[in-house]
Amino acid sequence: EDERRRMTAEVGKATMKEIFDELLVLSRAQQIRVIVTREQVDRAVESSRKRFGIPTQEEFEAALVQSGMTLDMYRKRLEKQLQTQEVLGRE
Repeated sequence: EDERRRMTAEVGKATMKEIFDELLVLSRAQQIRVIVTREQVDRAVESSRKRFGIPTQEEFEAALVQSGMTLDMYRKRLEKQLQTQEVLGRE
């Protein structure tokens, strides 16, 4: 019970730290002009679809909807991930 209370109390701090860290990295991406192209995101989407073993784009989009996400939301998330990877790779 004490451990659960401690962990619950720390969730807010950990979440804020994670958000802050992401914002810092994305800000750095803007500073050093990291640009992720549409083609890079397209390749990442296709790679994800194949990695998950989903045969068609339509089925992939349906799976995203079942997860509470649109393809556009997923693409934006991938774009941020690619930017983060590029920044961390450079720095």
